[in-house]
Amino acid sequence: MAATARCRATALAFATLFWVGWASADPPARVARLGYAEGDVSLSPAGATDWVQAGLNQPLTTGDHLWTDSNARAELQLGGTAIRLGARSNLTLLNLDDSIAQLQLSEGSVRLRVRSIGRQQTVEVDTPNLALVLSQAGDYRVDVDPDGHATTVFVQSGVAEAYGEGASYRISANQAYRFYGTGLADYETLSGASDDALDRWALQREQRLDSSSAARYVSTNVVGYEDLDANGSWRLDASYGNVWTPNRVSSGWTPYRDGHWVWVEPWGWTWMDDAPWGYAVSHYGRWARIQNSWSWVPGPQREAAVYAPALVVFLGGNNFRAAGSGAGNVGWFPLAPHEVYQPAYPVSRGYFERVNRSNAVIAPATITTIYNTQVNNTKVVNVTRVVYVNQQVTGAVVAVPVQAFVQSRSVAKAAVPIAHELGRSAPAATRDVVAAPPPGTHAAAPDARSKPLREQHAVVARTAPPITPAAPGEAATQVHLIPPNAAVTPSALPPPIPNARKDSAERKPAAASTGGVTIEPAPRLNEHPPGPAAAVAKPAPTTKAPEPKDLQEPVDSARKAQAIRADVQKAEAAQVEAGKVNAAKAQAARDEAAKAEVGRNAAAKEQAAKAQAAHENAARPMPAEPSAKGPPTAQGHGPQKARDLQTEEELRRAEEAAKKH
Repeated sequence: MAATARCRATALAFATLFWVGWASADPPARVARLGYAEGDVSLSPAGATDWVQAGLNQPLTTGDHLWTDSNARAELQLGGTAIRLGARSNLTLLNLDDSIAQLQLSEGSVRLRVRSIGRQQTVEVDTPNLALVLSQAGDYRVDVDPDGHATTVFVQSGVAEAYGEGASYRISANQAYRFYGTGLADYETLSGASDDALDRWALQREQRLDSSSAARYVSTNVVGYEDLDANGSWRLDASYGNVWTPNRVSSGWTPYRDGHWVWVEPWGWTWMDDAPWGYAVSHYGRWARIQNSWSWVPGPQREAAVYAPALVVFLGGNNFRAAGSGAGNVGWFPLAPHEVYQPAYPVSRGYFERVNRSNAVIAPATITTIYNTQVNNTKVVNVTRVVYVNQQVTGAVVAVPVQAFVQSRSVAKAAVPIAHELGRSAPAATRDVVAAPPPGTHAAAPDARSKPLREQHAVVARTAPPITPAAPGEAATQVHLIPPNAAVTPSALPPPIPNARKDSAERKPAAASTGGVTIEPAPRLNEHPPGPAAAVAKPAPTTKAPEPKDLQEPVDSARKAQAIRADVQKAEAAQVEAGKVNAAKAQAARDEAAKAEVGRNAAAKEQAAKAQAAHENAARPMPAEPSAKGPPTAQGHGPQKARDLQTEEELRRAEEAAKKH
């Protein structure tokens, strides 16, 4: 009992320390965007227990759950990767940072198009049967049965690495396999072709990217740039270079007005634009007032774009009070080119430089000065107030009551008029302009019309996901972590284990739970599942499993090979025994056939003897007939001739019968 208590205390302390460290680290430079949703698409944010309707342009990050109903499909965009979900698919973002996009697919179908990927980046799809790792550009599809007993992998182009319990396969282009269980020993080869509604829709979405003109002006890391093509035009400006101007906005429109604010960890308040094209221009680049219209200025094309929750400046002062006062308004305006963005969340100097350098052309000295004097100011100095260009533009400042802001109401509907002089003279706000809402608050999102009918299946993972806080009553995600050094290379591909499909489907290992993710070592083949782990496994996102071999040379354990050989020997012994039984049955059948043949020959001989006797009787002299002759027979030959003909006919029939037998 005492040991159990100590283990729990250790796990809790580890989780607490990890959470504090995770929360204080730099946020990722990227998030996933819900760029397309059709039908009933539901979202359960990290740490929440309820499901709400997923909104377009929703930023998704570690711990978020997404569900598509039977009439739905959705697309997640992540820099150079598109993740497209088919109907009845249950997807969770186990981990999303600068090096890995780790997805949990409990059921359903996902099509992944990896257009570009960094040298140190991977995409990992964890299913109940295997962990699929993608580190090359290509087109991939993964299907998971609703019961979680089988996973189908189709590599249209590129190379995928499938990891199981002590085994890994490399799957090349135009190859498709269906795996059962968690050991990758039971599989079947499928035709390398796929053409259904998900495939056709994915192809249409890809064609939009192929024909996008915006790709000539922005970094490929800018998410949502292809939506700019049909909603505005590009032109060359003498001051800012290539700029984009929207052509479908109302009179008096200004950036960061048509949408609402949501709280997203770890960035804090994040802007969700209502326009389908509003994602890229809200989280990257800057806005400039050019010739009486607003134009978006992208960052340097060769810089890796860094995501920001909203590139705005919040206002402070008496008329823009903090949310703690319970009164006042919250106001903001967009940053202009060459102006420095100051995150409201804790960041390092390196992140501060990257998020500004990638989204605007700013002199390095200016970035350093702002960081030292306004972000990392450890002593009292006289700081010159920054004059922001767009704050002076009429109508650029947008404000709403505090309650409307924290309840994620529509800004366009809740906006309050702000006098131009008041807006241009208000000072920039401090970092904590508005406090975070209570956990699980989704005031602006309607309740979901559908949600998963079953809890998520436990999945196999190659990389340990981070431990994220779970909401009360939320079921922990069970992750079977692949042991990093548990495999050896056999000389040849062993045959599938007999009954492995049934055994693998029925195996339900125990698991230890901490926070929102449960991590345990994956059980080996032919071993009993382990009991609850004594402590939570330390997250190791950089831990690498052994490099996979070709599909014809799977990495497997010696114990598994020995078990397979034993099973094969048993099968061969059973075949020998069955052969003996079948041989005995065949011999008995032959004996019965011989007895029948003897019986038929005896009958034929007896019939032939009778015919011979009849023939001999017919050949004997007939007794003298009376003097009076009888009438002639019908044929005119007399009685003796008729008997001779009858005897010959019987003899002929007997001979024919004897020949047949």
